[in-house]
Amino acid sequence: MVNMASSRKRSGGCWTCRIRRKRCDEVQPICQVCKTLHIDCVYGESKPEWMDGGERQKERMEMIKMQVKGNASNRRERKVLQSMDEPFIITSDSDFKASSRRGMESTADGARDPSVTDNVGSCEDQDEPMTGHEHCMAQATWLDSATPNAQTNSDSADTASTSPLDTLVDTRSNENQRRSPAKPEALSFPPSNHELSSLNLGRETETEFVMMWLDYVFPFLFPFYRPSLLESGRHWLLNLLRSNQVAFHTAVSLGSYFFTIALGDAVGPEERGTCRSLLWGQLARQTSLALQRIQEDMAAITRRGCGGDNLLEAARVVGSIVQQIVVEVTIKRSADWSVHLNATIALFRDIFENHGMLPSGYPDLAHLLNQMPDPPLAMAGDNPLPQTADRNAFTFFTCVLIYIDIIASTALDQPPQLASYHSYFLTNDPTTTPIRLDLVFGCQNFVFLALKETSTLSAWKKASKSAGALSVPDLVHRAAAISADLAAGVARLDAGSAATSDPLVGVTPARHFRGYYRRLENRRQDHGDIEQATRIWALAAGVYLAVVVSGWQPANGAVRRDVARALELLRDVEEPGRIRSFAWPLCVMGCMAEEGQEEDVREVVAKMGDLKEFGTVGQVLRIVEAVWSARESVDRDSWDFAACFGVLGSPTLLI
Repeated sequence: MVNMASSRKRSGGCWTCRIRRKRCDEVQPICQVCKTLHIDCVYGESKPEWMDGGERQKERMEMIKMQVKGNASNRRERKVLQSMDEPFIITSDSDFKASSRRGMESTADGARDPSVTDNVGSCEDQDEPMTGHEHCMAQATWLDSATPNAQTNSDSADTASTSPLDTLVDTRSNENQRRSPAKPEALSFPPSNHELSSLNLGRETETEFVMMWLDYVFPFLFPFYRPSLLESGRHWLLNLLRSNQVAFHTAVSLGSYFFTIALGDAVGPEERGTCRSLLWGQLARQTSLALQRIQEDMAAITRRGCGGDNLLEAARVVGSIVQQIVVEVTIKRSADWSVHLNATIALFRDIFENHGMLPSGYPDLAHLLNQMPDPPLAMAGDNPLPQTADRNAFTFFTCVLIYIDIIASTALDQPPQLASYHSYFLTNDPTTTPIRLDLVFGCQNFVFLALKETSTLSAWKKASKSAGALSVPDLVHRAAAISADLAAGVARLDAGSAATSDPLVGVTPARHFRGYYRRLENRRQDHGDIEQATRIWALAAGVYLAVVVSGWQPANGAVRRDVARALELLRDVEEPGRIRSFAWPLCVMGCMAEEGQEEDVREVVAKMGDLKEFGTVGQVLRIVEAVWSARESVDRDSWDFAACFGVLGSPTLLI
């Protein structure tokens, strides 16, 4: 990755700081002051047109002031989230404090990042006095810091971690500290608890927000996940909410906060701000409690191991941590996601080593699932109906974990950690593959396999170049194989093979029903959505591969053609949830966009409205705008997408 701190030019600072008469540290492509305030940072040898000393300069200054004022509430929300940083690390006390200190004091360029400190106000304009909703937010922050359950035990002695799995847990936790709720009655929910529900919403309102989570938030996060009646639908989600007190109250918080964002301009800004501020504090509390419970569960697994009868418990913890990664990236966009990912993958591997290996030594998902308890109404055969909630949940979270691992590899510039599992879990035959990523993320397996190979190729290229042993013919040969696989997958799309891959066609009257009561005659839309999504991802994967092989060449004819086509397809997407699911390809295409295409990217993001901040699309826009401002100053030989994904100070997980 390019060291952003080294890209400095002593030119008197960026034009934004000059017009504001602020001291600029001259870090390019975006200085720390502009990055902290989330305002446009403009560099250039010549004055911008608006720097005319007259009316245009005055208009520009007013626009910047509006940006600063408009971002003030967002900055205060980030301060609330900073109080969540310590509980967000699933690790022992000593390991957390070390990693937290590193995250606070250093970024990818070795400089202290003011966006994660408490002194944001030191480099921003003086804002107006604290309003009512800001006071509520400050109170919510204080409540979180005062909650005993949300605090890490600072009296614990430091211990050295011995493995990635050990860093996930505090092995000093005692069994009697675990609060295992009693098995719930049928269709019951966990009881309200004043420690878990500081807003005291009442059972009816809590149930309303839980249904918002089920009906709107979860489909927004996973818009392509539409399990059929024969796949038992989404019943495992309801089972999760019924059996896990923290999951239930986290769903209440996410559902309620999603509602406040979706309100938009339906209510006044003061009322919306007050509601948001209170719910941020509530969400911080619930997240801290969830991670505390995960630590306790992980401590128990560490003591007993994953073997024997501990499969279900270990599988449930994998699901809990994957869910937590999705939540923290969606809400907090934390730089700590890699810590949780590493530990989750360590536990996942341990589970398969104990329960999921065939006698031949190969991992097999079906073999692992068959060791879980059968459903009470199990039929004879290899595929009992209905499936259990635990089997469906583990299959779903395995799919999400593989997806996160692949996307993370492009940001970290390293091979996916689960790459050795891909040949067994991901194939190009939809009738036999254990995992179909298109049924959860809309994009067929062949594109993600190409991304895995490309991130591996990028890491190999940099290692070989650093050792002075890079072979260009080998690089071209490997890239050609990846490109051929992408082309073959797109050719299958063109041939319409996706329309014949539906596993439900020709099976009983139940084939007519899918999630949300979509009937078979309308299922062509499902296939059309998956085909469109796969094409967008495939175009982005091709551009990613081109940069790995040839360097940063936005003017390349093939790149220009693919970027234009992908932006055209993205402009056709109207649903905010589906736009959110394209965060990674949108960022790739946005970074390579020409000046005349910048507005196209902004229009795609604008379709999400305020919901762009419920996920990583808002982060995508900040990344691409930083890259646009550095078009003329980047080193085209060394700059790549890993540098883009880290341009804001730390690698961004665009899921």
